[in-house]
Amino acid sequence: MRTVYGPRRPGGADLFVHFEKASAGATQRQPGPGECAWVDRALRDSEPAKLQFTSDEQFISRLDITGTLKFKIVGVVGKDLKYLLDAVTSGDLFYVRCRNTREELTITQVGP
Repeated sequence: MRTVYGPRRPGGADLFVHFEKASAGATQRQPGPGECAWVDRALRDSEPAKLQFTSDEQFISRLDITGTLKFKIVGVVGKDLKYLLDAVTSGDLFYVRCRNTREELTITQVGP
């Protein structure tokens, strides 16, 4: 799973999560680290393997940079963004509801 976070405009940002498609729906087999699936089925070949979370009020407030391409997120404003970043960086299971825009799966709700 690859995560990209970047400023979108003042006061807001986008979080993109690129993932592998699980071979079965999440109720048939729990997706492994780096995988995503719909609850009832695997993603189709035609569906994007990228999640997008957009918020005007949630953002990373502090990064500690320790070397070339090494950093630690130490400040996050917003519970949804924190939930996503914690899950993605630890490889834990997480839940989102999405809308398929054909370019990405836009997150509309975070959490179970």
